[in-house]
Amino acid sequence: MDKIVDIGAILTGVIILAVTLLVSLETILRYFWNLSFVGTNELTEYCLLWLTLAGATWVLRQDMHLRIDVLSLFLSERRQIILSMVCNIICLVVVLLVFVFGLKEVVMEHFKQGYMYSVLELPKSLVMVIIPIGFFMLAYEFSKKIYREAASLC
Repeated sequence: MDKIVDIGAILTGVIILAVTLLVSLETILRYFWNLSFVGTNELTEYCLLWLTLAGATWVLRQDMHLRIDVLSLFLSERRQIILSMVCNIICLVVVLLVFVFGLKEVVMEHFKQGYMYSVLELPKSLVMVIIPIGFFMLAYEFSKKIYREAASLC
């Protein structure tokens, strides 16, 4: 599972690079030759969804996410761990809910064969499949954090 998280981090970097190159090329073509690629804005939007959810688990594993620690500064180390566990349990419940509803939505769109009615006309399920995958991976990482924190309390 950890390899999948690493692949998600690499995928995030590749998507950022691709979007940067695509938008830069689009800007140059539009400025100098008044040309444009079809669907660049749309593709960029989809890539932002994918890079966010593909990289979120890696960021969580590295503990590089935003954290408000004003309260925990005044707590003992043991209580800091307990507070962190409570926060992680709440986050686990939320990501599991999004995973379940996201999975349900992706499966429904897949069997309905819904399409995004736009320039690219991609199947909705193809665009949305990262939602249950990303949130499942987040649930996995939150579970690992909770387990480690519980073990450190013993």
